[in-house]
Amino acid sequence: MSVLVGVVLLWLAIGGIGNPTTREEESAAEELALRLFGCWLLGGAALYAVLGMFRALLGHLAALLVAPLAVIVALLILAAS
Repeated sequence: MSVLVGVVLLWLAIGGIGNPTTREEESAAEELALRLFGCWLLGGAALYAVLGMFRALLGHLAALLVAPLAVIVALLILAAS
């Protein structure tokens, strides 16, 4: 679930969702995506830490931090070729 959320929020941040037409709309979409991403990341990390689910915590952090990076790298490779 965290992988899906991370990728969708990345897509929102780069303007793939909602099709922003002005710089203000683009900035608002980026701000919303970053706020949601931060809340999901910190909320999940706090929840798993409090519950003592450390393997789930590591999985949550890896999913939210690695998946968007993998998408960015894939897009950069596709753009370069």
